[in-house]
Amino acid sequence: MKDFTEIDCAIMTRIAGGFTQFSEIWPALYSMAAKLSPAPGAERVVDRRLQALRKKGLIAFDNGRWSLCGSLSATRSK
Repeated sequence: MKDFTEIDCAIMTRIAGGFTQFSEIWPALYSMAAKLSPAPGAERVVDRRLQALRKKGLIAFDNGRWSLCGSLSATRSK
């Protein structure tokens, strides 16, 4: 089983940094994603991790933008 902790943290860091659209998130994570999947499918790794984080309730997708949920977004705004 692969460990996605590093890429999950990187995704949430990008979102917290104001990069809220997929096209802003995935290019910066390409090298990390390519290690988990062959290069032609690297963007799919980021997409799958976004969906996994959404299902865990850590991030949300609304009006075409990703955002941190609950206490995660409150800690980042301080």
